[in-house]
Amino acid sequence: MPAARRALVSVTRVDMSPQILALFPQLSLRVEAPTELTPSWPVVADQGGGLCLGAALRLFETGKACPNDGHLLEAREPELGWYRLISRAPLSVECGVGENVPRAIDTAVRLCALLCVWTRGGLLLHAAALARDGRAFLCLAPSGGGKSTLTTLADGFESLSDETVAIVPSEDGKTFTCWATPFRSASPRPPQPIVAALDALLVLDKSPLPRVTPLNGMVALQAILQQAYTVPPLVGDPPSLLRRAARIAAVVPAHRFQFPKSEAARALLDDIAAGRVAPQTLT
Repeated sequence: MPAARRALVSVTRVDMSPQILALFPQLSLRVEAPTELTPSWPVVADQGGGLCLGAALRLFETGKACPNDGHLLEAREPELGWYRLISRAPLSVECGVGENVPRAIDTAVRLCALLCVWTRGGLLLHAAALARDGRAFLCLAPSGGGKSTLTTLADGFESLSDETVAIVPSEDGKTFTCWATPFRSASPRPPQPIVAALDALLVLDKSPLPRVTPLNGMVALQAILQQAYTVPPLVGDPPSLLRRAARIAAVVPAHRFQFPKSEAARALLDDIAAGRVAPQTLT
Protein backbone atom coordinates (compact mmCIF):
# COMPACT_ATOMS: atom_id res chain seq x y z
CA MET A 1 0.00 0.00 0.00
CA PRO A 2 1.42 3.42 -0.90
CA ALA A 3 2.86 5.38 2.03
CA ALA A 4 0.56 8.30 1.19
CA ARG A 5 -2.37 6.30 2.52
CA ARG A 6 -2.46 7.12 6.22
CA ALA A 7 -4.50 4.44 8.00
CA LEU A 8 -7.38 5.65 10.14
CA VAL A 9 -8.97 2.48 11.48
CA SER A 10 -8.11 -1.18 11.28
CA VAL A 11 -10.42 -3.91 12.53
CA THR A 12 -9.55 -7.20 14.27
CA ARG A 13 -6.46 -5.73 15.94
CA VAL A 14 -5.55 -6.26 19.59
CA ASP A 15 -4.92 -2.61 20.49
CA MET A 16 -7.91 -0.30 20.30
CA SER A 17 -9.37 3.09 21.10
CA PRO A 18 -11.53 3.13 24.27
CA GLN A 19 -14.08 5.39 22.57
CA ILE A 20 -14.58 3.06 19.63
CA LEU A 21 -14.19 -0.12 21.67
CA ALA A 22 -17.26 1.01 23.63
CA LEU A 23 -19.27 0.68 20.41
CA PHE A 24 -18.44 -2.94 19.68
CA PRO A 25 -17.48 -4.90 22.80
CA GLN A 26 -16.66 -7.96 20.68
CA LEU A 27 -14.95 -6.12 17.82
CA SER A 28 -11.38 -4.81 18.03
CA LEU A 29 -10.80 -1.42 16.40
CA ARG A 30 -7.50 0.34 16.23
CA VAL A 31 -7.36 4.10 15.68
CA GLU A 32 -4.24 5.17 13.83
CA ALA A 33 -5.35 8.75 13.24
CA PRO A 34 -5.58 11.66 15.73
CA THR A 35 -7.88 10.60 18.55
CA GLU A 36 -9.85 13.83 18.35
CA LEU A 37 -11.70 12.27 15.43
CA THR A 38 -13.49 9.77 17.64
CA PRO A 39 -15.46 12.10 19.97
CA SER A 40 -17.14 13.69 16.94
CA TRP A 41 -18.18 10.30 15.61
CA PRO A 42 -22.00 10.34 15.35
CA VAL A 43 -22.34 6.84 16.83
CA VAL A 44 -20.18 7.23 19.93
CA ALA A 45 -22.02 6.02 23.03
CA ASP A 46 -21.11 5.45 26.66
CA GLN A 47 -22.25 1.87 26.26
CA GLY A 48 -22.27 0.00 22.98
CA GLY A 49 -24.35 -2.51 21.13
CA GLY A 50 -23.70 -6.21 20.78
CA LEU A 51 -23.23 -6.67 17.04
CA CYS A 52 -20.14 -8.81 16.52
CA LEU A 53 -18.98 -8.26 12.96
CA GLY A 54 -16.07 -10.66 12.78
CA ALA A 55 -14.78 -8.78 9.73
CA ALA A 56 -11.68 -6.95 8.64
CA LEU A 57 -12.19 -3.27 7.84
CA ARG A 58 -9.40 -0.91 6.82
CA LEU A 59 -9.91 2.80 6.24
CA PHE A 60 -7.36 5.26 4.90
CA GLU A 61 -7.35 8.86 3.79
CA THR A 62 -7.28 9.34 0.04
CA GLY A 63 -7.77 12.13 -2.45
CA LYS A 64 -8.09 9.72 -5.35
CA ALA A 65 -11.24 8.96 -7.30
CA CYS A 66 -13.04 5.66 -6.86
CA PRO A 67 -11.00 2.87 -8.51
CA ASN A 68 -12.46 0.65 -11.21
CA ASP A 69 -13.01 -2.21 -8.77
CA GLY A 70 -14.46 0.06 -6.09
CA HIS A 71 -17.90 1.41 -5.16
CA LEU A 72 -18.97 4.74 -3.69
CA LEU A 73 -19.80 4.77 0.02
CA GLU A 74 -22.76 6.99 -0.84
CA ALA A 75 -23.89 7.40 -4.46
CA ARG A 76 -25.29 10.88 -3.80
CA GLU A 77 -22.07 11.99 -2.07
CA PRO A 78 -19.13 10.80 -4.19
CA GLU A 79 -16.78 13.05 -2.22
CA LEU A 80 -17.41 10.95 0.91
CA GLY A 81 -15.21 8.12 -0.28
CA TRP A 82 -15.33 4.61 -1.69
CA TYR A 83 -14.92 0.97 -0.71
CA ARG A 84 -14.04 -2.34 -2.25
CA LEU A 85 -14.62 -5.90 -1.15
CA ILE A 86 -11.30 -7.66 -0.62
CA SER A 87 -12.79 -11.05 0.33
CA ARG A 88 -16.16 -12.50 1.28
CA ALA A 89 -15.06 -15.27 3.64
CA PRO A 90 -13.71 -14.03 5.90
CA LEU A 91 -15.23 -10.68 5.11
CA SER A 92 -12.63 -8.01 4.39
CA VAL A 93 -13.43 -4.47 3.26
CA GLU A 94 -11.13 -1.59 2.32
CA CYS A 95 -12.38 2.01 2.29
CA GLY A 96 -10.82 5.18 0.92
CA VAL A 97 -12.05 8.09 3.05
CA GLY A 98 -12.49 11.46 1.36
CA GLU A 99 -14.17 14.52 2.85
CA ASN A 100 -16.06 14.55 6.16
CA VAL A 101 -13.98 11.88 7.86
CA PRO A 102 -16.31 11.19 10.84
CA ARG A 103 -19.33 10.64 8.56
CA ALA A 104 -17.24 8.52 6.20
CA ILE A 105 -16.13 6.28 9.07
CA ASP A 106 -19.71 5.98 10.28
CA THR A 107 -20.88 5.04 6.77
CA ALA A 108 -18.06 2.51 6.38
CA VAL A 109 -18.85 0.76 9.68
CA ARG A 110 -22.55 0.64 8.77
CA LEU A 111 -21.60 -0.87 5.42
CA CYS A 112 -19.48 -3.48 7.17
CA ALA A 113 -22.35 -4.28 9.54
CA LEU A 114 -24.74 -4.59 6.59
CA LEU A 115 -22.42 -6.97 4.74
CA CYS A 116 -21.88 -9.11 7.85
CA VAL A 117 -25.59 -9.37 8.59
CA TRP A 118 -26.34 -10.13 4.94
CA THR A 119 -23.86 -13.01 4.86
CA ARG A 120 -25.75 -14.48 7.83
CA GLY A 121 -29.00 -14.41 5.86
CA GLY A 122 -30.36 -11.37 7.73
CA LEU A 123 -31.39 -7.78 7.22
CA LEU A 124 -30.15 -4.50 8.68
CA LEU A 125 -33.09 -2.19 9.39
CA HIS A 126 -33.61 1.46 10.21
CA ALA A 127 -35.60 0.53 13.30
CA ALA A 128 -35.69 0.48 17.07
CA ALA A 129 -35.88 -2.63 19.20
CA LEU A 130 -36.82 -3.16 22.83
CA ALA A 131 -36.24 -6.34 24.83
CA ARG A 132 -37.57 -7.96 27.97
CA ASP A 133 -36.85 -11.44 29.32
CA GLY A 134 -34.90 -12.44 26.22
CA ARG A 135 -37.67 -11.39 23.81
CA ALA A 136 -37.31 -8.49 21.39
CA PHE A 137 -39.96 -6.20 19.94
CA LEU A 138 -39.01 -4.61 16.63
CA CYS A 139 -40.30 -1.04 16.19
CA LEU A 140 -40.63 0.22 12.61
CA ALA A 141 -41.26 3.82 11.59
CA PRO A 142 -39.82 6.41 9.20
CA SER A 143 -37.53 9.15 10.45
CA GLY A 144 -39.42 11.18 13.04
CA GLY A 145 -42.02 8.44 13.40
CA GLY A 146 -41.49 7.77 17.11
CA LYS A 147 -38.67 5.21 17.42
CA SER A 148 -36.58 7.38 19.77
CA THR A 149 -39.66 8.60 21.64
CA LEU A 150 -40.88 5.09 22.36
CA THR A 151 -37.38 3.93 23.34
CA THR A 152 -37.19 6.74 25.88
CA LEU A 153 -40.63 5.97 27.30
CA ALA A 154 -40.11 2.21 27.55
CA ASP A 155 -39.06 1.81 31.18
CA GLY A 156 -38.67 -1.84 32.06
CA PHE A 157 -37.42 -2.71 28.58
CA GLU A 158 -33.82 -2.74 27.37
CA SER A 159 -32.91 -0.80 24.25
CA LEU A 160 -31.11 -2.60 21.44
CA SER A 161 -31.03 0.70 19.50
CA ASP A 162 -33.40 3.51 18.62
CA GLU A 163 -31.97 3.77 15.10
CA THR A 164 -30.59 0.55 13.54
CA VAL A 165 -30.94 -3.13 14.42
CA ALA A 166 -30.17 -6.43 12.69
CA ILE A 167 -32.61 -9.32 12.16
CA VAL A 168 -30.96 -12.71 11.65
CA PRO A 169 -32.70 -16.04 10.96
CA SER A 170 -32.14 -19.29 12.81
CA GLU A 171 -30.55 -22.19 10.94
CA ASP A 172 -33.95 -23.63 10.00
CA GLY A 173 -35.33 -20.18 9.07
CA LYS A 174 -38.38 -20.64 11.29
CA THR A 175 -37.41 -18.11 13.96
CA PHE A 176 -35.41 -14.88 14.06
CA THR A 177 -33.16 -13.07 16.49
CA CYS A 178 -32.75 -9.34 16.91
CA TRP A 179 -29.19 -8.03 17.33
CA ALA A 180 -28.30 -4.75 19.00
CA THR A 181 -26.08 -2.24 17.21
CA PRO A 182 -24.29 0.82 18.62
CA PHE A 183 -25.97 3.23 16.23
CA ARG A 184 -28.14 5.82 17.95
CA SER A 185 -30.53 8.62 17.18
CA ALA A 186 -32.18 10.91 19.75
CA SER A 187 -32.98 8.71 22.73
CA PRO A 188 -30.84 9.26 25.84
CA ARG A 189 -30.97 5.53 26.52
CA PRO A 190 -27.86 3.84 25.05
CA PRO A 191 -28.09 0.49 23.25
CA GLN A 192 -27.29 -2.57 25.33
CA PRO A 193 -25.21 -5.52 24.02
CA ILE A 194 -28.18 -7.83 23.55
CA VAL A 195 -29.21 -10.59 21.16
CA ALA A 196 -32.85 -11.58 21.75
CA ALA A 197 -35.52 -13.71 20.09
CA LEU A 198 -37.72 -11.61 17.82
CA ASP A 199 -41.18 -11.82 19.39
CA ALA A 200 -43.26 -9.18 17.59
CA LEU A 201 -43.12 -6.45 14.99
CA LEU A 202 -44.63 -3.05 15.84
CA VAL A 203 -45.46 -0.49 13.16
CA LEU A 204 -45.39 2.78 15.09
CA ASP A 205 -47.93 5.56 14.78
CA LYS A 206 -47.96 8.62 17.04
CA SER A 207 -51.48 9.19 18.33
CA PRO A 208 -53.19 10.99 21.22
CA LEU A 209 -54.92 7.73 22.15
CA PRO A 210 -53.12 4.43 22.86
CA ARG A 211 -54.17 1.51 20.72
CA VAL A 212 -52.74 -1.80 19.44
CA THR A 213 -54.25 -3.31 16.29
CA PRO A 214 -53.18 -6.62 14.71
CA LEU A 215 -51.77 -6.32 11.19
CA ASN A 216 -51.63 -8.84 8.39
CA GLY A 217 -48.33 -9.98 6.99
CA MET A 218 -48.55 -7.93 3.80
CA VAL A 219 -48.64 -4.67 5.77
CA ALA A 220 -45.76 -5.92 7.89
CA LEU A 221 -43.80 -6.81 4.75
CA GLN A 222 -44.24 -3.31 3.35
CA ALA A 223 -43.07 -1.77 6.64
CA ILE A 224 -39.95 -3.96 6.69
CA LEU A 225 -39.05 -3.15 3.08
CA GLN A 226 -39.44 0.58 3.67
CA GLN A 227 -36.87 0.51 6.48
CA ALA A 228 -34.39 -2.07 5.15
CA TYR A 229 -30.85 -0.97 4.35
CA THR A 230 -30.22 -1.29 0.62
CA VAL A 231 -27.85 -4.16 -0.04
CA PRO A 232 -24.87 -3.43 -2.33
CA PRO A 233 -25.27 -5.07 -5.75
CA LEU A 234 -21.97 -6.93 -5.35
CA VAL A 235 -23.52 -9.17 -2.68
CA GLY A 236 -27.30 -9.09 -3.20
CA ASP A 237 -30.23 -7.74 -5.15
CA PRO A 238 -33.81 -6.45 -4.54
CA PRO A 239 -35.49 -9.85 -5.12
CA SER A 240 -33.33 -11.53 -2.47
CA LEU A 241 -34.05 -8.67 -0.05
CA LEU A 242 -37.78 -9.12 -0.73
CA ARG A 243 -37.59 -12.84 -0.02
CA ARG A 244 -35.82 -12.28 3.29
CA ALA A 245 -38.31 -9.63 4.38
CA ALA A 246 -41.23 -11.86 3.37
CA ARG A 247 -39.95 -14.69 5.57
CA ILE A 248 -39.89 -12.36 8.57
CA ALA A 249 -43.38 -11.01 7.85
CA ALA A 250 -44.74 -14.54 7.42
CA VAL A 251 -43.87 -15.79 10.90
CA VAL A 252 -43.51 -12.78 13.23
CA PRO A 253 -46.72 -11.37 14.77
CA ALA A 254 -47.32 -7.79 13.66
CA HIS A 255 -49.26 -4.92 15.22
CA ARG A 256 -49.95 -1.28 14.53
CA PHE A 257 -48.80 0.44 17.69
CA GLN A 258 -50.49 3.82 18.20
CA PHE A 259 -49.17 5.66 21.21
CA PRO A 260 -49.06 9.06 22.91
CA LYS A 261 -45.95 10.55 24.47
CA SER A 262 -46.95 9.38 27.94
CA GLU A 263 -46.88 6.49 30.40
CA ALA A 264 -49.63 4.87 28.33
CA ALA A 265 -47.04 3.86 25.73
CA ARG A 266 -45.18 1.68 28.22
CA ALA A 267 -48.47 0.17 29.41
CA LEU A 268 -49.20 -0.89 25.83
CA LEU A 269 -45.79 -2.48 25.55
CA ASP A 270 -46.48 -4.33 28.81
CA ASP A 271 -49.68 -5.74 27.27
CA ILE A 272 -47.81 -7.03 24.23
CA ALA A 273 -44.98 -8.49 26.31
CA ALA A 274 -47.51 -10.23 28.57
CA GLY A 275 -49.35 -11.74 25.59
CA ARG A 276 -52.51 -9.75 26.16
CA VAL A 277 -52.63 -8.82 22.46
CA ALA A 278 -53.64 -11.54 20.01
CA PRO A 279 -50.97 -12.24 17.34
CA GLN A 280 -51.64 -11.86 13.63
CA THR A 281 -49.43 -13.51 11.03
CA LEU A 282 -49.51 -13.99 7.26
CA THR A 283 -51.60 -16.94 6.17
